[in-house]
Amino acid sequence: MSDTLYGYVGTLLKVDLTSQTVEKIPTDTYDLDKWVGGRGLGSIIHWQEVGPDTGALDPENVITFLTGPVTGTMLDGGRTFVQTISPAGYPDTGSFCRSSFGGAFAPELKFAGYDGIIIKGKAEKPVYLYINDDVIEIRSATDLWGMDNFAVQNELWNRSNNKARVASIGPAGEHMSMFSTIITDESSATGMGSFGAVMGSKNLKAISVQGTGSVKVADPQGLLDLVEHIQDIWARKLYETDAENPPNSFIGSWLTCLPLADSSLYKEVRDPEGQLELGYSSCYSCPWGGCGYTVRYKDHSRTGLGNLRCTEAIPVAAESAANNEYVGRAHLKRLDLNERLGLSDANMWFTGLDPISQMPGLLTEETTGVDWTDFGKPEFTDDLMHQVAYRSTPLGDAIANGWRYFLEDYVGTPESIYFYRAIRGIRSSPKHNGGGVCGWYIPGAYLAPGLVRFATSNLCATDIRCTGSETFLLFGLNPDVVPVNSEEFYELVDANSTDNFGTPEVYRDIINWNWEGKYNAAFTKWNHQFKSFDDSAISCYIAWNNIADYSNYTEDHKGDKEWLNKLFKVVTGRDFNKEDEEAFGERMYLLERSILTRQGCTREDDELFEEVYQEYAPENLENSFYQCDTGLTKERYERMLDDFYDIMGLDTATGLPKRSAFEAADLVEIADRLQAEYGIDLPA
Repeated sequence: MSDTLYGYVGTLLKVDLTSQTVEKIPTDTYDLDKWVGGRGLGSIIHWQEVGPDTGALDPENVITFLTGPVTGTMLDGGRTFVQTISPAGYPDTGSFCRSSFGGAFAPELKFAGYDGIIIKGKAEKPVYLYINDDVIEIRSATDLWGMDNFAVQNELWNRSNNKARVASIGPAGEHMSMFSTIITDESSATGMGSFGAVMGSKNLKAISVQGTGSVKVADPQGLLDLVEHIQDIWARKLYETDAENPPNSFIGSWLTCLPLADSSLYKEVRDPEGQLELGYSSCYSCPWGGCGYTVRYKDHSRTGLGNLRCTEAIPVAAESAANNEYVGRAHLKRLDLNERLGLSDANMWFTGLDPISQMPGLLTEETTGVDWTDFGKPEFTDDLMHQVAYRSTPLGDAIANGWRYFLEDYVGTPESIYFYRAIRGIRSSPKHNGGGVCGWYIPGAYLAPGLVRFATSNLCATDIRCTGSETFLLFGLNPDVVPVNSEEFYELVDANSTDNFGTPEVYRDIINWNWEGKYNAAFTKWNHQFKSFDDSAISCYIAWNNIADYSNYTEDHKGDKEWLNKLFKVVTGRDFNKEDEEAFGERMYLLERSILTRQGCTREDDELFEEVYQEYAPENLENSFYQCDTGLTKERYERMLDDFYDIMGLDTATGLPKRSAFEAADLVEIADRLQAEYGIDLPA
């Protein structure tokens, strides 16, 4: 590495809340050639700093907020990568987990002069971390404790003349709810992993950052040229809907079906009295124009009512179909409360409470103390969310512990099997990626290669990055431009498959749900490799997909598969080609698997719950979304897992990484430590 750290600002903050000390260490204390930044940097920090017996809510647990080398540049540089031991597990807690949030917190952190923050310990009383360029202070937050996220962020903005970027927790994090998040910019959140509970356990209310610096890049003109090139590929904003200017992706057209983007539904369901105004929100330097909607009162009589971003938009679209008088107001209210209280909509509602409406009579007033016939009404939403955030009632406390625990306490198991399946992931996620709380995909509904990513990932199983196999389907082509299943569609799919793998069979197998596809493991490995680099650079995962494979604006409808490699080059001055990406992905998989291995993870922990393989289409579960049957069997899953283990360098019998894989990846020191310090006998 050269003496100049282009793309990096050169310093990490190491904060010990117990001793109330802050240390500045050089970013290149860690091997940046090997680990890059973001996810890679956070993973090696956790490998070195956190022991295998550390619990998620222990003071010794470390939580990291990391940027990447492309953070704060002109193109797609807004995400913050967060990693810690997550409490969101079943049947026990304490598994290494990752998440991220958008907005502008990460760029501001770099402008202040820091590539990341490493936090451990527990403050005696509530505190917040204040960062203003060279001034770093651990300040009292006793007056902030108990505030919701909007209130605390507004207070810290006022203290900084509205110049700070703030990441905070709400009451849900303070009370260590398993649905708690970290919120920034009033809407972006670490939606998975219960990271708000980790901050709450440390008495850390917020981090306030403001900076006046900049990020030095190796090739400024090259960066400007690349921005222009990307604009040619991604030339329209996400929410454009007219035929001449269609959105650049399938998800773009999907979002335009939301009631908030449709005047008739918006007027009739969302805003019968015409009181609201809509806007769009985006992360720092987004070339897309924003994937979020904001909803506010026109007369400003109240502050923000709701923001729709990412998974929050899905239930809005689903609920709009019901067209009842409560849908619009209740959902906007719940989005507003999610962000204020610091709760995950995907985890608490979309994976849990929403399916209750499909299962009448499952939960009763007699057993829970709640009249479930009021489900969907704004008053019901408000009351129950406060119960969960504050753990103020036995029901709220039980739900806050996670759905698996709640259902076992209030419902039991045999007769509730269909409800377990309807709550996507409750009994399907392996414990090391959040089996007790996370998971809003039904594993049986995954396209084949995504299933083992779901099962073996340390990302709570709720994210498109986990499934992998949807990459080229959900993101890229607008069906209004190239109709799905048209001849042109298959020509493009085959061409992309051939470019990536040398054969069109890979993508064809996936499209056809071929559980026996011989390339499934290879695709899954490839997906892991590019996502590891994407998460470490750090780029937005939605942006990567929309630029890489397809375009609605180029003549041949192809994107630029090497755009992130080009961005890394012009920013850092370092080449990072396809072979580098593959090698990096192999290192990352072994490192993250090693962290899980020393925590006791074996093949047994990569198994899916038996309910995944059972029939489930009861008469009272009418919504076909919950009934999909793709032919998944235990035998097919086990065979796919064998193939994936083999290609990733894991022993098929135990799930342990092989020493030969560490040697090939130049990570012998990690293998040595697993054996010498932790007594793990690695297969050859």
